[in-house]
Formats: sequence, C-alpha cells, structure tokens
Amino acid sequence: MGVGLQPGRPALLMVAQRQFGVVGAVGLLAGHYRSGPIGRGRLGPPAQAKHFPPMAHLITARGELPEGLIGLDPVGTSPRKLPGSIPGGLVKQPTEPVAFGPQLPLIGDWTREHYAFAGYVTGFDPADFADRQALRQELSYRDDEQVCIVTVGGSGVGGALLRKVTAAYPLAKRAVPELRMIVVAGPRIDPASLPTHDGLEVRAFVPQLYRHLAACDLAVVQGGLTTCMELAANRRPFLYFPLRHHFEQNFHVRHRLARYGAGRSMDFELASPDAIADAVADELAREADYRPVETNGAARAAALIAAFLVGAGFLLATGHDPLRAYREMFIGAFGTAYGIEQTMIRGLTAASVG
Repeated sequence: MGVGLQPGRPALLMVAQRQFGVVGAVGLLAGHYRSGPIGRGRLGPPAQAKHFPPMAHLITARGELPEGLIGLDPVGTSPRKLPGSIPGGLVKQPTEPVAFGPQLPLIGDWTREHYAFAGYVTGFDPADFADRQALRQELSYRDDEQVCIVTVGGSGVGGALLRKVTAAYPLAKRAVPELRMIVVAGPRIDPASLPTHDGLEVRAFVPQLYRHLAACDLAVVQGGLTTCMELAANRRPFLYFPLRHHFEQNFHVRHRLARYGAGRSMDFELASPDAIADAVADELAREADYRPVETNGAARAAALIAAFLVGAGFLLATGHDPLRAYREMFIGAFGTAYGIEQTMIRGLTAASVG
C-alpha cells in the first residue's frame, strides 16, 4: 500500500494545493503518486500543468499562507480558509470529509489506516495543575492580580518581541490595573538590555517555567510548539507571534493549535504596542475554551515501541534474526536517497492532516 513520487505529474499539485494545503503540496513538488491507492494516470494529463502555478507563488513574502488559500484541516475534513497576516486570525473548523480527489479515498480515513499516531507528549499531566489557586499560592501569585508571563525561549531571536511587549506594558496596565507582567529574558538576552517600567518584572531565568505558565492568566510567546502546547494543555489564554519565514511556526504549529482552538496568532510587524495592549486586555477578559490535549501520548508511544519488541520475539521464535530484519527496514527508509524521499513524502502526508 505504499505511495511513491516520480517527476512529471503536475496535476497532482492541484489536489495537494487545494486539499492538502501547502504542507502537503511542498512534499509533492518532486512529482506524482505512482502506486498504492492513488494510481498512475488518474489525476489528469501533464498538459494541465499550465493551470497550476509554482508553489512558491502560494506563500507570501512573510513566509505565511496568503489570505483565502484553501488548505486541508486535520483528519481529512473539508477545506477551509487559513489566515494570512491577520493578527488574531482564527481558523474555522471544517464539517465535511475531503477526498484526495474524484473517486479517491477520504484523506482522513486513508491516513488513519496507514499511520499510527502516538499523540502529543506534554511531559507533564495537566491534571496535576487542576487546582490553579493552590498552584498560584505556591508560586506567590496573589488572587487580586492578573499575571502575564512573557517568554521567547532560550534563543536571542526573541529580543525584538520582548522589547515591543514591554513597550506595550504601560498601555496594558492602564487598561487592566491589576496586571502583573513578568518577562523571562532567557540565557541569550541580557535583562539589562530590555526597557524598564514601574511594576514590570524582568527575570533572566525561571525554573520550571511550565508551572508558571499553568498558573498564569495570560502568556505572550513566540510560535514554538512546546511552549504553545504547554499552554494549550493547561487551557491558558495566550498570544503567539510566529517568527517570519519560520516554516514550522507559521504552518505546522498554527495548524496544530487550530485543531485545539488554542491561542491567538499575531503578526509581529503589524502589531503595534497599542495593538498588543488591546490584545492583552481582550484575552485576559476571555475564558479559554480549548479542546482537551491528549494525555496518553507517552503511553501510546511506549505501546508502539513494545510492538517492535514483540515483533522481535516473534522473529526469534520463527528462526529469524530481528536485528537484521529491522536493519533492512531502516536501510529501506533511510539508506538511499530514494528511501529518504519516500519516507519524507509519507511523513508529510501524515503531518498535513495531523
């Protein structure tokens, strides 16, 4: 039931562009499906190539999806419009299944049949923070203050975002008098290089930051998956600013967060301090209503690994060398350029609907 690509089938870009979205289409630029449930020659003649522009034209100069581009939502449901450079733009969830094309399988059904998903591994159990009041007391956060955590991770690339958010603090404080903003500079940004304001707290490092994120009333972050998913798992409101031209943050992270209805995406260049202050006030007044993040990802991953071990026992029992068998599987997936290409293509299929 494998799926392979071979140059010369530009018509497939139409299916990828309209139903897989950019993630799927980029993986299909090399050619077309040639085996498996998507058969050779079923998507139209190569002459249709003139109707489909190169994928480069489908991505804006900001490295984001242009407004109105039709993409595939998770689990193979109907196409929907993705936000372009719209601060706070939200993705509408689909309602109808979508197929690869006419007389072809439903994308969600086909993907679930061919892939096993472990689910997200948070690294903690959100149930441990169900009593937020007790957690806030432990972390010395008062009941009469609205705590906003601002963090950009361990790199220095977020310095500009920290400066813009700190510039918005006085405006936000006027709108929300009980606001307490804590800026976490991280190891690469000197706290002394950031602007100071009365009441603004700047810290170089906060141990177990995920606990503070679970206790906060609002977070302002970049578009990294780990931090955003920690906030989504704990159902905390947050603003996130994907890095310009960062493929994962602009497509994969935004796509995954849309599945949970989590977070509010903002464009760094378009968001002025006034706009950020307004967004802070708006999100502090809004109750987060996200879909629950799965908590059994680690257990499912362990079960999948255990299946390999059970398979090894079966191979041994039948007189075969499991190390040799798994070695051949690994070489088949990563041992040649063709194998790597096929592995990436199949992985993109799963990623585009997950």
